Amino acid sequence: QQSHRLSPNQRKPLLNPAHPKTQYLYAIPLPLVGRGWAGVFLRLLGAERGFAAFGMNAVIFGSFATGSAGARHASFRGQQQGNTMRRDAELLDAIQTYFDALYTCDLALFDRIFHPACSLFDADEGRITVDPIADYRAVIAKRVSPASRGQDREDDIILIDWLSEKAATVKVRLRIHANIFIDHLCFARGDGGWRIVAKVWHLESVRA
Repeated sequence: QQSHRLSPNQRKPLLNPAHPKTQYLYAIPLPLVGRGWAGVFLRLLGAERGFAAFGMNAVIFGSFATGSAGARHASFRGQQQGNTMRRDAELLDAIQTYFDALYTCDLALFDRIFHPACSLFDADEGRITVDPIADYRAVIAKRVSPASRGQDREDDIILIDWLSEKAATVKVRLRIHANIFIDHLCFARGDGGWRIVAKVWHLESVRA
């Protein structure tokens, strides 16, 4: 299995590390292979503030306190880190469930990740089209799954934008047969965990 440890040249601080509030920007190769990538990313993420993933690279941005400022903030950051990592892990797992549901056309996974009041929106035909989740579920139930045809997985997280601790917007790209889709997924966290409450999708391209 490929190692995911960061080499020194992969970690490049934008400012002087001696500064008490140094900003970091990491470019990290991020193989998206099954569920394993989520755990790898979380170990790299730690308590950083956010990330964007482009293709096979993730960009992690945040801050790291050093010197006396680091000492003052260490206790607070330590308390927050556990909650942040759990929050991130749960959302990443929910995104993976979405990818798996569409790759396998598994209705149990579909029902787990989509809120029953969810609707889908698109404007690819020049007008806004709204599909209730029940209609989309019927489409998935009849679809031949990419998994059954042995299609290679092509699932990418492009962006996660945190609205709050319990709400986030996620932009993803995925392949379903010859179709390449870009989806904006609105996630909310309730008693049942993270679920998609709205989806805006766009057919980016069709492969020959």
